[in-house]
Amino acid sequence: MNNFNISKICTIKEYQTQETKWISNERQHHILGYQRSGFYLHHFADQSLMLKPDTFFFINQKDFYRVECTLSKGAALVVHFLSDDDIPFPSFAINATDYPHIKNDFLKLLNAWNSDAEEHYFYNYSLVYKLLDTMRQLQNKPYIPLKKKKIVEEVVGVLETAYREKIDFTVLASDFGFSPQYLSKLFREQYGMSPNRYLLQYRILKAMELLTTTALKIEEIAQNTGFNDEYYFSKFFKKQTGYTPTQFRKQYK
Repeated sequence: MNNFNISKICTIKEYQTQETKWISNERQHHILGYQRSGFYLHHFADQSLMLKPDTFFFINQKDFYRVECTLSKGAALVVHFLSDDDIPFPSFAINATDYPHIKNDFLKLLNAWNSDAEEHYFYNYSLVYKLLDTMRQLQNKPYIPLKKKKIVEEVVGVLETAYREKIDFTVLASDFGFSPQYLSKLFREQYGMSPNRYLLQYRILKAMELLTTTALKIEEIAQNTGFNDEYYFSKFFKKQTGYTPTQFRKQYK
């Protein structure tokens, strides 16, 4: 890792998050984290992902972002740190399932920080550099021009507003002056998934919210989140979360 210098590690901790929404565009620190539990929709500078348990993420201090949390609680290991210079890559998130060695490094970092031993000072810094370097190698995203970002963000706004409705992506692309293929290409460059995939994940997010905050029947929740077929909704929900809607409600309500 080069081109920047970590000037200070502010804190390393495991924290519990509660159901909330917040915007953070005035932070002075960067965030490096490992999401251990909880389901969240993170909107970063150049992507928007539903973070499941077992996800690594980095949030650049320069990047505007917001988080929507739909579960009553979740846990993450996080590092807040400062750098002398701008960090030359944007926020990102990656699946942690196949990288147990990185998880171990996060745990080592937390244990060393909590020990308050003087000899761990340089160890903590070297480990943060190592984590950033390792994670960045796993997530190399191409530069996306600002104009393209704004167009795709407008599409996201439409999807998140009309997620209950049936969306014709051919018509949607035409409304923005593109072919469906080109719109999908722009979307994949920025979000790593197709517009339809993003819509489905957002619908699941809203379904999770209804399951944990209302007494609506599963069929009603399916209809309220754009899934006209209750069977398909239940099948897709389990694929995304590991639970059937009924199991999820019992587990997290």
